[in-house]
Amino acid sequence: MSIEFLSDAEPAIRTLNHLLARFGHLPVAEMSVRTIYRREEEPFLVPAVLISVYDEMADFEAWREALGINPESVDLRLWNTSFSLVAIARWGGTWVELRGCGDAPPALHEPAKAVAA
Repeated sequence: MSIEFLSDAEPAIRTLNHLLARFGHLPVAEMSVRTIYRREEEPFLVPAVLISVYDEMADFEAWREALGINPESVDLRLWNTSFSLVAIARWGGTWVELRGCGDAPPALHEPAKAVAA
């Protein structure tokens, strides 16, 4: 089952309004309502709020802390000189997917140096 009507997304839309009211002081982020796949829930496709921040890892961290997302639950992916961070958690009774991406710090660009024994 997927979201078929706008009214099906009402919980996520309400959560989006609550986020604005509570966290208006946080860095600007791109926000939208979408469906996400949750294998452990029925229905499998559920409404969620997507929060995307770009370029600044500090902005991602500010949102992660505000939403109470455990740092260990953040998925980090590196590609050459860029990174992405993804965390999915419940907030206000609705699933929230927090995403961040940008240029990886220069220290992560260099391959690990072999340590002489």
